[in-house]
Amino acid sequence: EELDYAREAKHVRLYKTVLADVPIVRVPGVRPELSTKRLLTLDWLDGDKLLAFKTADIETRNRLATALYRAWWLPFSRFGVIHGDPHLGN
Repeated sequence: EELDYAREAKHVRLYKTVLADVPIVRVPGVRPELSTKRLLTLDWLDGDKLLAFKTADIETRNRLATALYRAWWLPFSRFGVIHGDPHLGN
């Protein structure tokens, strides 16, 4: 299932819908014209590596922590959807 990218695309679209009203969390869109069952292509989202914020002010670090928490907890608590592999590569 991990390598079924049509299934993964479906999950990305689900999370994009679930998190649509959470502006602090961004979910890329799926590019169906460039995706197949064996290849998943998503929109590019600009950003910085998390470690770049290691010495940032507390407000910035708290905002990042809030975004990570909401991205994982909201889908689980409100919709019963759990991301079983919540790391920054996903």
